[in-house]
Amino acid sequence: MGRGADRAWMADRANGANSLSIASGHALDIFCYCVGEFRELSAQVSVQLAQWHTTDGKSVSVNAPDNVIVSGVLDNGAAASAHIATIPWVGSGWRMEVYGTEGTLSASSEEMVQYGNVSLFGAQGSGQALQPLDVPARLASAPGSVPAGAPYNVAQLYRIVGDAIHNGGDAQPDFDTAVERHRFLDLLQQSSDEGRRVVVKA
Repeated sequence: MGRGADRAWMADRANGANSLSIASGHALDIFCYCVGEFRELSAQVSVQLAQWHTTDGKSVSVNAPDNVIVSGVLDNGAAASAHIATIPWVGSGWRMEVYGTEGTLSASSEEMVQYGNVSLFGAQGSGQALQPLDVPARLASAPGSVPAGAPYNVAQLYRIVGDAIHNGGDAQPDFDTAVERHRFLDLLQQSSDEGRRVVVKA
């Protein structure tokens, strides 16, 4: 099996589209939005697959990272870790698990989280199995008639931005949020390059 020839340009890190700049940006942004920002972290950014074989029979050298591993401490003192990779042919999609003193929450999608439908599960107390959870209606801003998946995600974003413009409020995420997230990704690369733990916020 090979990668589409039209994606070969992504093998070159200089082109800016790789697991660190895109997949990690999306996955870690959602992670931090849900559970909080990192206070300090250690990261490993690596290339595990040094060559791609494309569907047109060519071989392409790869220097763009395809694996990002992060572990550290959040602002609230919780331990956290994440692994983002884009090389499995039959990957398990996206999954986030949160373990607290009163129970467990799990969110998962068969696709990259910004594209697909997210399923929620939870359990309280020890010895309880995870059960499906419905998304509260107050958190669903798009009309129910919008198709599920990526269209629904985009519709929710448009509704939030539209409400902010109409009511004069703030729309999140904004440009400042994007800048902070890219600074965070730079810290992941710095930690990996220097082989040390880095402080995110002094």
